[in-house]
Amino acid sequence: MKRRVILLREEKENDKYRSLFNSHGFDVEFKKVLETRFVNQDGLEQMLHQYDSFGGMIITSQNASRAIAKVDPSKWKLVYTVGSATGDSVRKLGLNSVGECGNADELAMYIISNYKDKKPLLFLTGDKTRDVLPIKLKEAGIAVQELQVYETTSLSKKLDISNEILVLFSPSGLDSIEITDNTWVSIGPTTTAALKQRGIVPYQATSPSPSGVLDAVLEYLKSLK
Repeated sequence: MKRRVILLREEKENDKYRSLFNSHGFDVEFKKVLETRFVNQDGLEQMLHQYDSFGGMIITSQNASRAIAKVDPSKWKLVYTVGSATGDSVRKLGLNSVGECGNADELAMYIISNYKDKKPLLFLTGDKTRDVLPIKLKEAGIAVQELQVYETTSLSKKLDISNEILVLFSPSGLDSIEITDNTWVSIGPTTTAALKQRGIVPYQATSPSPSGVLDAVLEYLKSLK
């Protein structure tokens, strides 16, 4: 019998998670747990027109790349990203994605080691984006200008799921699901920390990508043998 994996996010067109897990014999189900609303579109458009004033852009989520897709980001030559999925979404806009580190802490260290420009970086955020990255960059003498471009809210009705393998992509998603008897996989250290605060020790993806999540699921299944 096929094992089922439930991904707690909205399915995307030609979703790599579905194709990869299906190819390894898993049934895959997507359950949306967050609503996303784009904000400050006028301010974002103005910022993107000021590309000469910045040395590059920082995007740590696909929601932020979806926000700039609504305007014209084509003049930006350098975009620092977290994760291969965010990198892919940036490249689809014709932009150069660099870094693609596992989390914001790793990206901060990458930028500090490689960024030589004196101009500030533009960091596009959501309402729940952690401040670890701009703090570390500013401590290293790299100026950062932040602009919130989206916000997320939990679904009004909580999902009630039990005895499944659940993949959590954001701490915010926890507010949309009842905490019952499930096996949890987290996309990274921030989400792992949020689960541990609820008394859950998850299997953590080896990277914020389909293959990294698959590694964690296979580690769980291996532990059952």
